[in-house]
Amino acid sequence: MKMRTVFIVLLEMLLLFFAGAAFAQDDGHQLCISSFPDGATVLVDGVSSGQLTPVCLSKVKPGPHQVTVSSPSAGWQTDTRTIQVLDVDSNARVRDTHLSFTLMPTLTSGPPGPQGPAGPASTVPGPQGPAGFSITGPMGPQGAAGPQGVKGDTGGAGTPGVTGAVGPTGPAGVNGVAGSPGLAGATGATGSQGPTGPQGPPGIAGAGSYHGTWTQSGTYNEGDMIFRDKSVGGSHGPFWCINESGCTTTGDPATDLVNWQHCCGTPILGYSLLTTSGNFNGSYGNGSTNLLPPYTFNVNDAQTFGTLTITISSIAGPNSPEQFAPPTRDSTGTPITCVQPGGPNQFTTWSNLLGVPACNSAVGGGTSGCTLVYPGPPASYWQCPIAPAQSQAPAAMTWTVFKNGVATALTVTASTTGTFTLSSTVSFSPSDTILLQQMNPSSVTNVVAGSWSFQ
Repeated sequence: MKMRTVFIVLLEMLLLFFAGAAFAQDDGHQLCISSFPDGATVLVDGVSSGQLTPVCLSKVKPGPHQVTVSSPSAGWQTDTRTIQVLDVDSNARVRDTHLSFTLMPTLTSGPPGPQGPAGPASTVPGPQGPAGFSITGPMGPQGAAGPQGVKGDTGGAGTPGVTGAVGPTGPAGVNGVAGSPGLAGATGATGSQGPTGPQGPPGIAGAGSYHGTWTQSGTYNEGDMIFRDKSVGGSHGPFWCINESGCTTTGDPATDLVNWQHCCGTPILGYSLLTTSGNFNGSYGNGSTNLLPPYTFNVNDAQTFGTLTITISSIAGPNSPEQFAPPTRDSTGTPITCVQPGGPNQFTTWSNLLGVPACNSAVGGGTSGCTLVYPGPPASYWQCPIAPAQSQAPAAMTWTVFKNGVATALTVTASTTGTFTLSSTVSFSPSDTILLQQMNPSSVTNVVAGSWSFQ
């Protein structure tokens, strides 16, 4: 019992030693492994990770490692690779290592078909090699002659005597150099196909990474592949989601290079993006002005707006002209409004028809703002205003978001400076049109400057 306990402790220490060769303390980077099919086992340097794909392993030491991925199900081949794990990139940022394994199925085949007939023999023989050396061994000794028999009648031929023993074989001569092989014969006709082998068991269904055409409402996880709708133009794809948190709330993949990776360099959008802010500055009389030209949404940029903001930095109505007193005449018949005293017999106390004292301008007193009518002598005559120019109050103006030519609830009305915001949800689908219109419904011409935005 005591020996068994010591063996178990030594075995655990040995496993910890080998595991430490591949794994270390967590320094923030990960080795992420995916496979087709999912659910494959992962070994790093021959040590099981204890997890199934897809999986991200922490505490993997930087440096070379051997990664083996195998499916627990029958019918799939094992894939082994040697990789280099980096802890940080050239900017000293923690860098993850991503691997994707595609396991190949184990193929089955039927029995081979019958062999085809041999091709015709070559008609061009190879050159004859030189003859080998011939060494003939010595002849063996002749056997002793038998005794002379009595001569009898000549009879028929006797039976041949026994052949003497054959002498030993001499050593073999050296082999000659082999001749060059002859030309290959023509390939024989293909034999008929053998019978089809039995149907193998169905493979394990994989999740796959292709998720069709991208939509704004779709849900996409890291590694998912999509194509953009061909109707919007630009790069069709494919694109891969590279955000480990998913790419569900991002915009058109062609404009989002942080979350999506294009297969073939920098992607092309294929359409102009909607402008959602701008400025206005000028004189606006009765009527309307389109601050945003009509814009038609496509399947990739249809969206919902909930706020229209108008900021007016300055707004003013028109100025009324100066008002002058009706002309009158002095004793010489000259039309005047007031008289500057300057000599004997002058109208030093004369007033104009509206009761304003002589030469008392409404824009500063005296002759301020007056027009010299006659320079004298004997006196100077001036035409002076009885009321200065005045600015009229500006008329109220409106800013409205239109959908398909119809005004929406996103409408702001203002006649003073400030920031004005109105909230109301307006959704635009593909093929819907949006525009922003500025309207002055009054006859008063306003001078306005400011900015607009909606979101």
